[in-house]
Amino acid sequence: MTSAAGHTAISKSPNHSKPKAHCFINRVGIWIAAFVLLILSRPCEAQIDVYGFLADINSNPGRVSMFDTQTNNIIGASITVGNLPQGVTIAPDGKYAYIANEGTNAISVLDVATRNVVGTISVGSGPSAVAVSADGKFAYATNSNSNTISVIQTATNQVVGSAIPVGAEPLGIAASPDGKFLYTSNFGSNTYVSYNGLLGRDRYDSNGVSGGLRIAF
Repeated sequence: MTSAAGHTAISKSPNHSKPKAHCFINRVGIWIAAFVLLILSRPCEAQIDVYGFLADINSNPGRVSMFDTQTNNIIGASITVGNLPQGVTIAPDGKYAYIANEGTNAISVLDVATRNVVGTISVGSGPSAVAVSADGKFAYATNSNSNTISVIQTATNQVVGSAIPVGAEPLGIAASPDGKFLYTSNFGSNTYVSYNGLLGRDRYDSNGVSGGLRIAF
């Protein structure tokens, strides 16, 4: 966010009266100054291309570390989340990170700007990975022990609908950029599954994928 603001000088006529055009310019200058002050007074929003996260998958209590993608340096101390965090993803707008905690069967919602956990969402057994839809409205958690996907409404941090059945031991998940498909890689059944529509139940299976762990676009 650019923090520099330009300055507008308004001249006065010799008789100290202000023509209408100058009054208009003066008001515009005031409006611009007020707008800049409003922007500068707001907290900076995190950008997805600036920060990254590393999950310590063997940690109990669970920890994730935040790093600067420009320098690859760790930022501050590690952040405590649920036990045995397995996967982490960042929302498209960069404001929140979602961590799948296998040991507590829950998703931690982390405010990237404040580095605080602002929500904990109970899902199925053994969550392993999380994906977020391109519009940021939904998050999807793979439940590796219950062989399902939990759908989360990000506005409320609540699970919506029933869990979606997939193949055995789903470890990876990705949402297509066009919002039409959701994919999972299923380690236990050597398959990947795609769904037509991010909340739909039209399932398409594909075999012949040996030991799929993660999937991405």
